[in-house]
Amino acid sequence: MKDKSYSALSNAALRAAESYYPEDERLFYDGAAFYLMPPLWKLFLKLIKFSPLREMIFAKRDKELPGVIGNLLYRTRYIDDTLRENLKEMEQLLILGAGFDTRSIRIEGLENLEVFEVDHPETLSKKKKGLKKLYQDLPEYLNLVEIDFEKRDLNEVLQENNFDKNKKTFLIWEGVTQYLEREAVDKVIDYFAELKSGSRVVFSYVKKEVVVGSERSEVDEKIISFVEEMGSPWKTGLKSSEIEEILNSRGLELIEDVGKDEYQKLYSDLSSREISIYDGERIVYAVKD
Repeated sequence: MKDKSYSALSNAALRAAESYYPEDERLFYDGAAFYLMPPLWKLFLKLIKFSPLREMIFAKRDKELPGVIGNLLYRTRYIDDTLRENLKEMEQLLILGAGFDTRSIRIEGLENLEVFEVDHPETLSKKKKGLKKLYQDLPEYLNLVEIDFEKRDLNEVLQENNFDKNKKTFLIWEGVTQYLEREAVDKVIDYFAELKSGSRVVFSYVKKEVVVGSERSEVDEKIISFVEEMGSPWKTGLKSSEIEEILNSRGLELIEDVGKDEYQKLYSDLSSREISIYDGERIVYAVKD
């Protein structure tokens, strides 16, 4: 992988590009992501404001990695919606593997919560530089917490950074689980049991059969080859049939487990564009008992 923040930058760039579409065509608006980009990424984003060029580049990428862009876009929209639905009931937002996530800036009302964004030091260092282009000082409600999930204990690191487990929390863990060893994934999921009753958890996962290779489509093979070439191979997948048991053992109740089919039903009338969606990744939405 080029560096620890390459994937985070790529995702943020796609969110910024989605914001260039007209209101009746886009899935969401993210006007802040552009300002977190390094100079060359900003130049690229300025170029693809030109619609024909953007369509040509995205069509090429979708042919190479079918549905990957669409999955990111719908995943973002779904998490945004669940967060907004619960905003008034929550006291804290905890984003694990936050990357260049801009929800703390672009979603109205989060300034009334304490927000904790947790990620690798290399990624957060770059994010701080980008945020200072928007703010002279970081917003008081925003806490950037450095961690290597495979080396440090999440509970310990959060305690060091004044995270309060006795407050109702909305937890987001997006696009991370497949890159960690199963032991590290389980340790983070174990932490869900520590959350206050009524807290909400949203996290993504790649299907286990795709990661281990017992069931792979041609599309799966293309995506797996790409992530391996980038030096960020998928290490862990989860079985959809086991999700409820995984949650129940940590005192959580499954609300929804969604992916391609569910996105198409939920947002069938939202965008006038035809957007392909990769079906190897899904999103879990649960509540702490």
